[in-house]
Amino acid sequence: MKTIIISSANPLDKQCKELTGDGWNSHDWEEIAGLTPEDDLVKHKKTGLILNIQIDRTPPEPAQEEDADIYQLFDQLAADLRTNDRQWREINAASYKEMLECLPPLAMSSIGFLGSEPYTHLPTGEAVYISCIESGSKFFAAYLTRKEFKTTSPAGIPKHGN
Repeated sequence: MKTIIISSANPLDKQCKELTGDGWNSHDWEEIAGLTPEDDLVKHKKTGLILNIQIDRTPPEPAQEEDADIYQLFDQLAADLRTNDRQWREINAASYKEMLECLPPLAMSSIGFLGSEPYTHLPTGEAVYISCIESGSKFFAAYLTRKEFKTTSPAGIPKHGN
């Protein structure tokens, strides 16, 4: 007799197929009386294999939410802007989502969005905003003007005049 424990991660049908080649259905299996009321014994009709089926009733672990990491990058993005050495800094998906949902975007494109609250202004008077983009399965952030956002790509950020 073999004991199997079923759970959402290890369903009965999958385990039955691995052991006998047949999934779980009433045509291939028959219930048999157990020694105790807790026993849930079944017999595979073709092979004679007897299984003691137990259910894992442990509640599943709650999904761990990813924390936004963009807040640690704000100082780096500001330094990039001050030194006119702006580049796309990688952020996680939670940061992208948080920046997108905290305020309605000022502009959107097929690859990302421009935040609606200016961070600062350039000497030319142009406002600079947080911008987030998605490239492949990765996410990035940088400070951009509206004009820069319209022509942005993951390849790089145009330099502004000093």
